Amino acid sequence: MSAEKGYRSDLKGVLKFLLDHTKNEDAKGTTCQEMDIEKRQFLESALNTMTTDVMKEFQNAISILDDQESTVTDKVNALNIIRESIDDIDFANSFVKAGGSAYLIQNLNHTDCEIISLAAYIIAEMSQNNPVCQKHFVDAKTIPALIRYLNQSDEAATSSLHAISSLLQNFEPGLVEFVNVDGIQILLTCLNVNNAKMFVRVCFLIGKLAERQDLRA
Repeated sequence: MSAEKGYRSDLKGVLKFLLDHTKNEDAKGTTCQEMDIEKRQFLESALNTMTTDVMKEFQNAISILDDQESTVTDKVNALNIIRESIDDIDFANSFVKAGGSAYLIQNLNHTDCEIISLAAYIIAEMSQNNPVCQKHFVDAKTIPALIRYLNQSDEAATSSLHAISSLLQNFEPGLVEFVNVDGIQILLTCLNVNNAKMFVRVCFLIGKLAERQDLRA
């Protein structure tokens, strides 16, 4: 399973893997054909149920983030629920359609470091190799909001850099936005930050940007 490209290693990925591969099995008789049909129906039902459950969790989490009376702990728990499944492209795109992304962007301005860090991390996971989410967050001017945290020494800086990297990867509009808000100059100042994990990630991103001939001038 882990060697199969295009499939996640969690339960949803396993179900997709099995569902796709039952299409290609050679039936050896009526009994086998009936077994294949039953197997596919079961897998489709399980996958649909899982998708429905995740979207319900997302909606509940969005409601908590939208509630003005939610505590910091409530919001942290809600963001962690979102974080658990958001790296699936289908779920990420559905989360955007459900209006959840607006609350992530909003919470980048929160006063609590953990909430900022979680919001940035979720944006990073949603945007990784996902042009739909990359465009959505770049158009929403998320990069300037993330850049503000790069010179900090806490987890918010690391998560923000992770999000920026995801928004730039193989996505030209993201890179243009990053350059336009002096992102490269700010990134260079991060080399002085007292955070080993941050330093390594900054060096990696600078290395990737250095591969661009048009940015060397």
